[in-house]
Amino acid sequence: VHIQTLNSAMKAAGSLVTLFGTKLSRSTSLLLDLHTQSLRFLTVSDSSVQESAARLLSLLPLAGGVDRKSPSDLWNIQVSDILSALSRVLEAVAPLTKNNNSGSVEGFPGRDSTTKTP
Repeated sequence: VHIQTLNSAMKAAGSLVTLFGTKLSRSTSLLLDLHTQSLRFLTVSDSSVQESAARLLSLLPLAGGVDRKSPSDLWNIQVSDILSALSRVLEAVAPLTKNNNSGSVEGFPGRDSTTKTP
C-alpha cells in the first residue's frame, strides 16, 4: 500500500468536495464511490490513512444530496449510520449481555429476575 499516494488522493478529493460543495449533489455515483472507498480505507493499519479517510467522510455531507436534504441533515444521518455500525461491531466482538436461559437478568450475570435488590 502506498501511504503517501492514498493520503494525497483523499486530501485532493476532500478539497474538491469542499470547493464544489452542493454542485456535486448531482453526481450520486461519485459520492457513493467516495463514501465506500473512505469506509474501506478506515480499516488500513496506517493511522494517517485512517485520519485522511475520516476527514473525507466528514466532508462528504457538504456536497448535499439529490434528495433535497441539507448538508447538516446529511451529516446527522452519516453520524447516526456510523454509530449504529460501530454499535453492531462492538456487540458482536464484546457482547454486553449473555444470551442464555439460566434466568439471569440482562446485564447482571448471576442475578435472576426474582432476586430483590436491597
